[in-house]
Formats: sequence, structure tokens, C-alpha cells
Amino acid sequence: MKANNISSIIPILEKEIHFSFFDNSSYLVSQEKYNYEVNINKRTYQILQLVDGKNTLEEITAIFNTNNNQNITTKIVHQLLYNKLKKYGIVENKNVVVEPLSRASYLKLSTIIIPANVVNKAAILFTPLFKGFALKTITLITLLFSLFMGVNYYHLLEPFVNNLSEVSFLFVLPIILIGIFIHELGHAAAAKYYGVNSRGIGFGFYLFTPTFFADVTKAWQLSSKQRVVIDLAGIYFELIYISFLLIVFILTNEINFLATSFLLFISIFYTLNPFLRTDGYWVVSDGLKIPNLRKQSFEKLKLFFKKIAKRNDITFSKKDWFLVVYALSSLSFIVFFVVSILIWNSDSVLYFPVNLYHFVKEILTGKLNDWSLKNLTTIILPLVFYYLLISISYKTFKKRKNKQIDE
Repeated sequence: MKANNISSIIPILEKEIHFSFFDNSSYLVSQEKYNYEVNINKRTYQILQLVDGKNTLEEITAIFNTNNNQNITTKIVHQLLYNKLKKYGIVENKNVVVEPLSRASYLKLSTIIIPANVVNKAAILFTPLFKGFALKTITLITLLFSLFMGVNYYHLLEPFVNNLSEVSFLFVLPIILIGIFIHELGHAAAAKYYGVNSRGIGFGFYLFTPTFFADVTKAWQLSSKQRVVIDLAGIYFELIYISFLLIVFILTNEINFLATSFLLFISIFYTLNPFLRTDGYWVVSDGLKIPNLRKQSFEKLKLFFKKIAKRNDITFSKKDWFLVVYALSSLSFIVFFVVSILIWNSDSVLYFPVNLYHFVKEILTGKLNDWSLKNLTTIILPLVFYYLLISISYKTFKKRKNKQIDE
């Protein structure tokens, strides 16, 4: 479309659009109809504020330039409103069919299994647990109690961990599933405490691993501190549940309750990993007010290497340097994971199809008692390994293909 043709276009905002302050340099656009929460910079926010259904693109551009002493063109404003923002349904565009956001792209085959109305009714019952004194006291007590029990009773756990019998598996699995639900309920309860409703609790796959999630997307409207509390609320509730299981163990002397508590406690460290899309990642992202942390960090890392290659001066802020270090650490984590599998567990990669066949066969024939946690790693770790390999290869191929098209 030629510049003289776009100048007279009168852009109109879609219905159910809400703006909120995010940090000193950005804002949040909430598109309720399509479930999008979009982080935009200050310039984009100022331009969108001029979209009133009356001003043409030419007038919007002129007003923006006058107010901000800028010299952007009408074409730039048009590209912003009708190209960069088109998939979010922020500006009316009859030529584009907006696809509602269902779930995060990193979650595969995801679906809501407990609807929002049920989750929010349950969540409101637990909101008192997030009052200042209660939150700090309960967290400290449950953490210390879990550590004390782990140190004093670990010697009872080693046989269990190395040889998970069929009876133990059937006993432990329902308790773990309840723990996972309580973890996700914690996120929803914290969101409810701050006045945000959850969209339900769902199930999907992340890195080929089954995972549950609480959809608290609207938490982006809250402050950074409040979002961090929501991020950690799952672990908070999990510590309460672990303490409950440990008390049951003390009363019954049933080793499976102790073993399940141990497994759930160890899972907390996985959850706090800042390099995977787990709670730890969102704590870093929300705590430092960096949306799309992974994407921003890798973009900054590319810029860093470009400057080195061209021998340009590197004038990065503290935030920029953090993003570079985070990206390098994330890459190191992935490389370490892949290399460790190839070195210490290479047979599981080479014989993965055979191991998978035997695993499925023994599930169907009811012989899970022959499988231990160690055996399960011969299935799970190679799955993640091949997923990373295929995913990286596909993204590299896609980028090259898009580059050829652009050229």
C-alpha cells in the first residue's frame, strides 16, 4: 500500500482493550477477547493512546511527532498498528483473522482439566494464607520441618529410591498427583488474593514431560512483587503439603509417605531452575521486570557477539549485561545436559527405541515392578535430548528459510 493511500486510514481499537502501567519504560495491553497480554514500549503506548476512531494515520503521526519532538513517518505508524500488532487483535483489521491465545507456545497438547469457576471457588478459601505474617511464618516453619525430617530420616529412603516397586508406585502416584494439584492451586490462590481470577488448571507437555499448570495470565496486570509471590505460591503450598505428609509418616510409620515427601521436596529444586519455563524462570522474569526473558536475553547475546565481531565499543547497561550472562548460562545448562547424557548415559540415547518398546510392553502387561526410577531415566532423558535436537534443528532451518524468502 502506497504512503498516500495509508495516510487517510482511520485506525480503530478493538473492543475490550485495556492499558496498564508495567514499569518505567513499558506498558501492558490486555486484549480480553483473544486472551492476549502484550508488553509494549512507551512509544507504542503513546501512539495507541492517539487511536480514537477519529484521527487518521497522518494526524496520529503529526500529533505524536509534535508531542515527543520526533520525526517518524506515517508508514512506520502503519507498520506498527497493522503489521507488528495485527496478530494480537489490538487494532481492527478486516484482512486479518485473529487466533485467540489458548496456551503458552512452549506447552504442547495443553488443555484445561479443572475449569476456572471451580478453581477460583477453591482458591478463595486459601487467600488468608497470603497475609504477611501467615505467609512468612508458615513458609519458615514448613521449610525447617522438611529439612529436619530429610536430614534425620534420609537413611530410610535409599532402598526406596533405587528400587521403586509396583506397590510403592501405585501408592505414591496418587499422592504426588494430589501434591501437583495443590501446587497449582497455590498459584491460583495467590492470584485470587491479589484480585485476579485464574483461567483454570490444565495439563500439557513441556519438553516431552507431562506437566500441570495454573493459567494466571492476568497476573501481568499486577505489580512485580505481587507476581513473584504468585510465582512462588506453588512451592509455598507444596511445602505445606509435604509437612502434612511427614506428620502422617510420624503417626503411621509408613515409609511411602516419607518417600513421597522426599520426591516432592526434590522436585522443588527442579521447579526453581531459572533456565526452564518453570517457577524459577518466572521469578527471575517478574522480579527483574523483564518480560520474554529468554527471547530478550538471546537477542542481547547476539548483539554482544556482533559488537565483538565488528570490534565496536560495548556500552551495555547492568540489565543488558545480566541478559548476556543469563543467555550464556542458559546455553551452558543445555550443553551440559546434552553432553552429560552422551557421556554418562549414552546407551539410553542409542537404545532409546528398544527401551521405549520394553517400557510400553511392561506397562501393558502389568510388570512395572521391574522398573526403578533409574530405569525411567532411560526413557525420560533421551526424550528430552531428542526433543532439543529436533527443536533446535527445526528452528535453525526455519530461520534460514525465512531469511531466503526475505532476500
